[in-house]
Amino acid sequence: MVSGITLIKLALICLFSIQAIGQFLIWLYWLQVKEYRFDRFIIFLKSSEGKRELLLLPIIVKLLTLIVSSLVHPLFLLLYFFEALLLTGFFVITFFQKKLRRPVVTQRVNRITLITLFLILLTIPFYYPEVWLIVLELCVLLGPLIGIYITGFSVKNTKEKEKKFASEKLRKYAPTVIGITGSYGKTTTKDFISQILSSKYKVLSSYKNQNTHFGILRRINNGLKKEHKFFIAEIGAYKRGEIIEIAEILKPKAAFITGIEPQHLELFGSLENLKKAKFELIDALDEGGLAFFNATDNEVVGLSVKAKSIKKGINIYTYAVNKKGKYNASTQIENSGPSSTVFSILIDGEKRVIKTNLISQNLIENLTGAIIAARIYGVDWPEIVKTCRKLKLPESTLNVFKTGNGITVIDDSYNTSPSGFESALEILGKIRGGKKFVATTGIIELGKESYQVHKNISKILNKVSDVTLLRNKDFEKPLKEEMDDKGKIILIRDSNEIIKYFKKYVKKDDVVLLEGKLPLVSKYFKSL
Repeated sequence: MVSGITLIKLALICLFSIQAIGQFLIWLYWLQVKEYRFDRFIIFLKSSEGKRELLLLPIIVKLLTLIVSSLVHPLFLLLYFFEALLLTGFFVITFFQKKLRRPVVTQRVNRITLITLFLILLTIPFYYPEVWLIVLELCVLLGPLIGIYITGFSVKNTKEKEKKFASEKLRKYAPTVIGITGSYGKTTTKDFISQILSSKYKVLSSYKNQNTHFGILRRINNGLKKEHKFFIAEIGAYKRGEIIEIAEILKPKAAFITGIEPQHLELFGSLENLKKAKFELIDALDEGGLAFFNATDNEVVGLSVKAKSIKKGINIYTYAVNKKGKYNASTQIENSGPSSTVFSILIDGEKRVIKTNLISQNLIENLTGAIIAARIYGVDWPEIVKTCRKLKLPESTLNVFKTGNGITVIDDSYNTSPSGFESALEILGKIRGGKKFVATTGIIELGKESYQVHKNISKILNKVSDVTLLRNKDFEKPLKEEMDDKGKIILIRDSNEIIKYFKKYVKKDDVVLLEGKLPLVSKYFKSL
């Protein structure tokens, strides 16, 4: 017969296995979301959302219980057994409710999983129960991190091969490369340039919002063909040195800086470092290169002045919207409503009045930059005017649509930044309807600027929103700061609970803004 102790051991192994798999999947999911970057993951881990999502408190309690059990008395193992039972129940329930966080299965995810399993197998020699369980828990906790470090070597080798192949392709087909960077406006500027230039030329651009080295390189390697006259690359960065690394491969003939704000400031360390990182794209221009600066942004104006003083031999173009001064492209918004904008644009003494389906000043800024580039590259005004009437926005980026039951939705749920949030609120203020709701994650990785940025957003929210559902507790206090009625900010940490709230309270003719990463909520409204 099987002894009671053996049954307890078997039960412990089963419980450990289920809760370990759940914990491993959640950690690997968030590591993947943070692009396997330890700097971004640590910042997330420090946040209240990160501690909650990564189950940091239960993990600490588990480890402390096992340590006490090994040092004081084995009976404390029953506490571990109880917590493992609770976690197992939690993971089983979330799995069947389809709420369990899981990474997208890739070759790297498979390798990290195998490395973690290998580490667990190495624990077999530790036969003393409490010590063995401590080591097992550490393997589950540290396995993904060790796996990322080990797989990083093969990722680096793959990256070097991709860089070499991309360099050869660019040299072979010799498209005009336009690089675009900035704290905000990169994707829409890229898309607008691509759409306008496509009226005359064959154009390839980096895919969707993929602005990492791998995303850009693979787009070249898989998509660039002889007929492409232009390749337009959106280039992102989290620290200095990353833009120049990819720019050395691209060798851009033109470079855009679309805007500067404290986005990812916690990673850059300071606004000055951020500006130096963005300026790397200008540094990459050879003699005769074209540098475009969104002079609506005062921080970008400073970079254009810097370029004039230290980058001799390049051509500098500035563009601005609703701003006095002398610019290569000057735009004035004449009329802006809930579905279109009419603006006048002056370039080299030529003035045109254009109507577009865009309804945000930030988007008009990006369009202005696209128009001046198109004119320099020989696109005629009639084609520009025609294209501006029906510009396509990236998915879940300031997309406005009406559901089947009459709710107007502003879907800006792909990502968020300070200026992006303000642009979305600008659109919310223009749309007429019933009650106005906002669901947001807040803006992450702003560092010491976070409180002030969210406080500024609070001022706008107070004017245009009736109710704001906030998913991240870290931003609750600053978002309530400027509210006449603090109850207009409601903390709901789970996207499914946000959906339940909307089902209950949002009616026909109401307007809903989704700001920040809220894919489940976006999917819900698209299904109506």
